[in-house]
Amino acid sequence: TQIIDAYLGLAALRQAGYRSTATAVAELVDNSIEAGAIDIDIIAISRSAMISRKTSNRVESIAVLDNGGGMPPRVLENCLSLGWGTRLETREGLGRFGFGLKGSSISQARRVDVFSWIETGEVYRSYLDLDEIRDGKLTDLPSVERAELPLDIQKCFGDKLGPTGSLVWWTELDQVDLR
Repeated sequence: TQIIDAYLGLAALRQAGYRSTATAVAELVDNSIEAGAIDIDIIAISRSAMISRKTSNRVESIAVLDNGGGMPPRVLENCLSLGWGTRLETREGLGRFGFGLKGSSISQARRVDVFSWIETGEVYRSYLDLDEIRDGKLTDLPSVERAELPLDIQKCFGDKLGPTGSLVWWTELDQVDLR
């Protein structure tokens, strides 16, 4: 017997602790600061959509990009595991419970991709997708893979990307509160 059903557990955790999108994004900014980032960009990508017979811009994804130390693949492969963290044994720093990145991300979006690099041009990615978990397609965290940053990020920040850094990208937004 399972201790917890992964999808139902994550669905319950989505409702815990983050009152707004701003507090969820602040969690990612805290992580960037802990990683030694000097530059942190909060990016909202919107697209035109027809809403109630009017064209309006709708936020499609939110990302936090930093020039911190980045995560090597062995850290990246664990960063989306609940209860896992690099500061669990210390009382120093902004976070230490192994929930911040995951909890803030799933509180806002059905999918989170984490890209990180510790050398220029060597970007790796991990992700968590609630729909894949619900549908039984994802029962363990996927293996870390080499990847390209999303085109929207490359277009806006390509020449500004540091030799190390991370990008947390929320898509399939369904609980965003931008008030």
